[in-house]
Amino acid sequence: MGPSNAPLIPSYILILWQATGLLPQFVSPSKNVHLKRLLRAWTLLIILVFCYFYTIELNVFIRTYRVGLNKLEFFTMILCIYREFFFILPIVMLIFLFVKSEAMLRVVKIVDDVTLGSLEGPQRRTIRWFHVGSWVYAAVVVVGAAYANYAGIELMLAEMKLLFPDDLGWVGEQRVVVIPGGLMSYRLMAIIYGHAVAYTAYCWTVPPLFLVGMVLALGYGFANLGAELKEISKQSNLKNSFVFDISRRISRIRDDHRQLRSAVNRVNNTAAFIIILSTIGDVIMPVSLVSQFLTEEPKELGAMFTNHCMKYGVYFFSACTIVQGILRISVFVWMHEQASSSKVHLRKIVLSALESGVKDIAKQFEEEMSEDEDSLSISGNGFFAITKHFAATLFGVILTYYLLIYETKDEKNDLDELQAYQEMTFVKLTAQIQGLINHMNKSSDHSLLTAQLNIPG
Repeated sequence: MGPSNAPLIPSYILILWQATGLLPQFVSPSKNVHLKRLLRAWTLLIILVFCYFYTIELNVFIRTYRVGLNKLEFFTMILCIYREFFFILPIVMLIFLFVKSEAMLRVVKIVDDVTLGSLEGPQRRTIRWFHVGSWVYAAVVVVGAAYANYAGIELMLAEMKLLFPDDLGWVGEQRVVVIPGGLMSYRLMAIIYGHAVAYTAYCWTVPPLFLVGMVLALGYGFANLGAELKEISKQSNLKNSFVFDISRRISRIRDDHRQLRSAVNRVNNTAAFIIILSTIGDVIMPVSLVSQFLTEEPKELGAMFTNHCMKYGVYFFSACTIVQGILRISVFVWMHEQASSSKVHLRKIVLSALESGVKDIAKQFEEEMSEDEDSLSISGNGFFAITKHFAATLFGVILTYYLLIYETKDEKNDLDELQAYQEMTFVKLTAQIQGLINHMNKSSDHSLLTAQLNIPG
């Protein structure tokens, strides 16, 4: 993977970003104005094409759910929200990266520079391999999402064939007013949605993992500085080493720690949108997966077929995003723990150092970190700090949602069973009453006939 002082992000990874529209900016300075304009025009073209697709999606969505979202069954409504949130992300992400392209490159360079002296060779190679592995994973997700979309449409067509034997299947058409001719075959719909779902999965996967790679590098830097402070904090070192040497080492570590914290602040400020959006996804994706598991078939045929069309895609992509979210939050929490561990070692130095000079410089370092808590964690520009407490809260919210929905569904099933039992009892009671009435009518008719014929009873 190259020498140990090679850039943290391989150049071909950034070229892939440029080729797919996520980075409309040259990595190295270039004086060719036409190439710069061409690169930005390529990103704008991708945005326009996806906006046209989203117009088709809205047309299909409105036509399918014309009865109104407020009349849909709850879980179906959750899936509708998930669907629109899923498809609109590439537009928002592309526009954000188009505006922030230069700032993103500056953040990459800053993280590379501040970790150059604090990361060891194997750690830098690990970061580079992580970025390569992220693209391999993204390729698997993209292909899997496209195939899940195809399988979902095939399932929908099979269900339609059962209900409507004369249905034309893949060559059947549906009305879409925003395309030439106003009609779109299901085969064409599968092609358009396959490409759109693949690119949407790509936009959901690559930028957050790119951010994880940078945070992983910063976490390694904090971990190395913490390990050095731990070594200094040993009682034997404080007693047997020269005071000047210890003070100089702590001062150097403080400068390096300050640079790493500054890089964390730049990541929080520049990539705040990616952090916030991906964290919202960490909630939406499990919710959508739970909702799909507990979904009842909607009564409206269009909504039912759309649910079948989305089924495999929801299962596959939600599972992939949950795995990715666990990885991302784990790395963010790990970086915060590594950054905060220095305070523990500094406290030990303050308590065990014999010389006042060492005590003072360690105490100043500790106070500086305490005053700058926001720079010790990924926080989305202060929106929320992703720490182990936040991770526990997020997990609790998702678990609580699942339990509430499961209990609600259980209660609904119990009510449905009770209602069915009451209806059955009512039917039986009605039948018994009707039988009694018929018997009384027959008895009355027999008595009347006997009276008329003077037949003894």
